[in-house]
Amino acid sequence: MTDQTIFNQLKQLLAELTGNSKAEIFAKSDLLDHLNVDPEQDFPVIIDQINQTFEIDLEADKIEKEYAVIGITVGRLAELIKEEKELG
Repeated sequence: MTDQTIFNQLKQLLAELTGNSKAEIFAKSDLLDHLNVDPEQDFPVIIDQINQTFEIDLEADKIEKEYAVIGITVGRLAELIKEEKELG
């Protein structure tokens, strides 16, 4: 799976889950600030859907703690998906 394929699938998924237009979602878009993802309610649901879609096992709590201060962008989330897929 290529980086662009992962990003496009993630972008589609985030558009469906957040109500944002795909045209508004960029690699540099911050999930909390730009896409208005609620860290307590929306983020775990998004991670669950990512895990199902990409057949991986990201942990919402771990990601949320790691990026609590700096935030997480769509691009970084795509990188995490790729890394997890490569680990199998």
